[in-house]
Amino acid sequence: MIRRDPHGPRPSLRWMAAGLAVALLAAGGGWFVADRIAADPATSEAPVSKLLDAGPARLRVSSGWERAPRPPALPGLAGAPAWTPYSGLGTTVSVALVPADDPALVPAALVKEADGGLPRPEKARVVGLEARAYRGVRTGDAVLDVYAIPTTRGVLTIVCSARSGGPEAPTWCLNGLDQITVSGARPIAPDAGTAYRMRVPVVLKELDEVRVRQRVALRRSKGPKGQRRAARTLWKAYVDAAGELSLLAPKGEPPARVVASLRDTGRAYRQLGDAAKKRSRRSWARARTVVAKEEKTLKRRLAAA
Repeated sequence: MIRRDPHGPRPSLRWMAAGLAVALLAAGGGWFVADRIAADPATSEAPVSKLLDAGPARLRVSSGWERAPRPPALPGLAGAPAWTPYSGLGTTVSVALVPADDPALVPAALVKEADGGLPRPEKARVVGLEARAYRGVRTGDAVLDVYAIPTTRGVLTIVCSARSGGPEAPTWCLNGLDQITVSGARPIAPDAGTAYRMRVPVVLKELDEVRVRQRVALRRSKGPKGQRRAARTLWKAYVDAAGELSLLAPKGEPPARVVASLRDTGRAYRQLGDAAKKRSRRSWARARTVVAKEEKTLKRRLAAA
């Protein structure tokens, strides 16, 4: 916690805690608390099943899924394990838990490499879990069906991959998949703001760490050189946070206003640094007032988002 300083901006870290709590509550809204996400197990008799591990995700299958000796190289899913659900066919199923770095809930690298862009998302359910489905995605020499299931630990991404123009199609590639679990996660209902809500706690935490450290440096600085350095570091931290979240915030919605406030607060710190450089008491006082105003606005918009 930063002490109040009569010679510098009056900080309040409560807005960061409030923003983080709001984001986390939004992410889990409408879902029951659980230790993992899972579909209800089948109650009818079924073939002998087996468990497949994909990092923190675990799949239960009741058909002849076998580990693919050469998993396909998928953008944004480097190193993801893959299985062949059909013996003798080239269709594979890759599974990975990845960060939310694109509003589509698909890895940004895959979005970038998709020929002609992503198709419109479809609502889907994968063993009882809400998902976004992007069918017929073409990248390189492969055609993909991508299923994105957002959770509080990341986006559980399932990709059915088949060679473009081949006899097999990924349409039924999830046959035999009975259950998916992710340790320590809750599912999140996908919508336009899901990626933002998933990412904002991480971004705010990183920003808060810089803010605490640099405002201490700002207060303890014995001259304009140190004050300017701390203020400019704060400016860059706020602008970087705004840049990261701007890719995920729905336009015209409260998250977009949070992004605007992050930029405005960053500019206020830049003005503070410029005032230190000029050694102008009047400019310093004005910049302090602007910093306090913009931080107050940011706190309000975080709560609203």
